[in-house]
Amino acid sequence: MKKILLCITLAVMAWCSAWAAPVDSTRAKTYAQNFWSLQCSHRAPAQFRNVAAEAGFSNIYIFQNQNGNGFVILSGDDLAIPVLGYSDENNFEPSQMPHNLRSWLGHYEKEIASARRLGMPAAEEVSRQWENLEAGRWPVEPSRDAVSPLLSTQWDQDSPYNNLCPNGSPTGCAATAMAQVMKYHNWPTTGTGSHSYTSNYQGYNYGTQSANFGNTTYQWSNMLNTYGYSASSAARTAVATLMYHCGVSIEMGYTPDGSGAYIADYGDHSPCVELALKTYFGYSSSLTSKWKDNYNNTQWSNLVKNELNNNRPLVYSGYDDDENPQSGHAFVCDGYNASGNFHFNWGWSGYGDGYFALNSLTPAPGGIGGGNYDFSYIQHALFGVEPSNGGGGGDETDFNLQMYSAFTINPNPLVQGQSVSVDVNMANIGSGDFNGSARLVLETANATQVQVIQEGSLGQTLSAGYYISLSFSGNVTASAGSYKLALYYKATNESSWHYVSGTEYGYSNPQTVTVTGSTAPNLQMYTNFNISPNPLRQNNSATITVSVYNQGNAAFNGKLKAVLENNGGTQQQLIQQKTVNSFSANSTDIFTFTGNITVPAGSYKLALYYQQNGSSTWSYVGNSYNSSLSNPKNVTVTGSSAVADANGQSSTIRPNPACDWVEISATTPVINQMEIFNMAGEIVLSRQQMESGTQVNLSDLPSGIYFVRITTADGVSQQKLIKQ
Repeated sequence: MKKILLCITLAVMAWCSAWAAPVDSTRAKTYAQNFWSLQCSHRAPAQFRNVAAEAGFSNIYIFQNQNGNGFVILSGDDLAIPVLGYSDENNFEPSQMPHNLRSWLGHYEKEIASARRLGMPAAEEVSRQWENLEAGRWPVEPSRDAVSPLLSTQWDQDSPYNNLCPNGSPTGCAATAMAQVMKYHNWPTTGTGSHSYTSNYQGYNYGTQSANFGNTTYQWSNMLNTYGYSASSAARTAVATLMYHCGVSIEMGYTPDGSGAYIADYGDHSPCVELALKTYFGYSSSLTSKWKDNYNNTQWSNLVKNELNNNRPLVYSGYDDDENPQSGHAFVCDGYNASGNFHFNWGWSGYGDGYFALNSLTPAPGGIGGGNYDFSYIQHALFGVEPSNGGGGGDETDFNLQMYSAFTINPNPLVQGQSVSVDVNMANIGSGDFNGSARLVLETANATQVQVIQEGSLGQTLSAGYYISLSFSGNVTASAGSYKLALYYKATNESSWHYVSGTEYGYSNPQTVTVTGSTAPNLQMYTNFNISPNPLRQNNSATITVSVYNQGNAAFNGKLKAVLENNGGTQQQLIQQKTVNSFSANSTDIFTFTGNITVPAGSYKLALYYQQNGSSTWSYVGNSYNSSLSNPKNVTVTGSSAVADANGQSSTIRPNPACDWVEISATTPVINQMEIFNMAGEIVLSRQQMESGTQVNLSDLPSGIYFVRITTADGVSQQKLIKQ
């Protein structure tokens, strides 16, 4: 069982008598790899690249895993606790960082710089953690109570959330935080009264904005935890209505670049989240704002924990600078872990959600030291946020099981009288744990059960926010024909079976499969795809060659086709289809497919399918003969202008050949996108929205030949780069 959600653990500082010193990049990378091997032992070894400079930080290291997902954030000085954050599921992309997460990490950056200037000594406990990490020992924290994240939503500020906001303005972080807490409580059914105001903020006058709360029934059941392209119109309208009403209730100042409003009542009773929840949405009259400056660290931490222990997520806010609080940020605090760090939902589609310390220069309650230093920036939160009648208090269902991968079926098609194995991932994205059983069946198109392949208890609790890998196997007894392969679940206190939903992540359940007769061909990959050119080029011819093995006990007569698919398995282009006659059993053959690539530049799946004569079903050519062969295979299509001769380039790369750094320039002041491909056509480095003349660090790339694709307002160009 593995965690879905980003899991970041930010640590704290304490003071003692040891001397501190900066941590160089070589040591930091070693520490990051040690931590990964200990904390993320279920994942493959990481290949780290430091992206802190790209994110604008100089006092911390941000190591992004180039060998899959994941990152580790380390302090740049051993006066601070070493591991500031990590994830084994998500990448840290500097260009996508939420503003409030950037502000929070920037706060730690400033604290480390201030501690250096003041010559603060390192704490004994901090030094011990560095020593433990260097020696390969982690973690060292004592066991404490914890509250898992209360929210299931991962909402944002753009479409569909801002569909009703004026001129497509972002919803504003205050409205998004407020709306997510209201969705947690599913309250109110209907609001109270109405409100109008003129939105005229930072020179953007959008006129009168109005909402009739008392005439609106909020469609909580239509709101989704996350929104993708498949979200229904009703689901989009439901969340957009809530977001806009939140914005109107707090007199959101809308602008195209960001929208602003207040969280707390400063005593002048100006519009804010604190008053709006009580006035328009029926939340408790005892709801109030509290400021961290009025409490010591232990008191404040205990206050926040008490709210979470009582299932009350907090609308939380902080500012970039104590002395000049011009940039405020709102988010939701909805849990805490056994290390005393708190879970924040940043309101950015789940990006960066994780565990953070409330400040970095004072340890969490129960920690060692404390000193007289407190650089914590202006923090405040809303306490007692709950419906006035005591209703709400949780998502409508405790657990929510979703398909977290497509079915992996071997062999495919299924063969009557032979064994089949099926692997699939199932996730719980609800707020409660699931205990029960899973069942895999073959059924007809109208859901009549034909055969149970296998069923049984999970044998463990599937906790909220986690997924589990399931493996089923059994002998196929169904007659030859077309069926549905379906995954079901049943809770321990239920007697009925239910489909595992595929709506959240776009994986089909049930899935159409074919059962062939006991005498049938069985096509398998015999070699990898040979792709020319690689990467594929838009509006250019491509040749795909592959060897296929008929592992079955009958000749194959039918069709083979090579296609390009998106990541969801939907065909985007047919490269070529071939008719195949008398492909003998237990033999191999080489097939070549050619065609002009017409899809836009991007990442795709190259897939090889076959269809038997007399059948309407297309099936993947399998890989049970050699599981190391991929079908489908990840491929890249470059833009049609990306193959222009270097003499016609509108971009410059120097020096070339290069060692660790290269300067990339264009005729335009801004480069919209820069991508570096290896000889296999894989993107190994990318940047977005960078200035012409920017220096790019190549130190993490192996020596060899690469291609640099540069996209500007003038077009797309590509050049060869030699890395020494």
